[in-house]
Amino acid sequence: MSKIKRFLLGEDDPRDVELTLAALAEYGPANEVVVVGNGEQVLDYLHRRGELSTRKEGNPVVVLSLTVES
Repeated sequence: MSKIKRFLLGEDDPRDVELTLAALAEYGPANEVVVVGNGEQVLDYLHRRGELSTRKEGNPVVVLSLTVES
């Protein structure tokens, strides 16, 4: 039996979140994907601080941050 691994996605554009989740669902393995809105929240998630201090135990196996400067 395989254990579902957690991915962490840091992205503030809802369209990019939707596209990324669709791609992961179509081409990636079945994983839990946690979505946060920015890089600061990614760090809060990883360090279990602030509003994310009560999240589930364990760190994600993959961290994706899709920030693109224009």
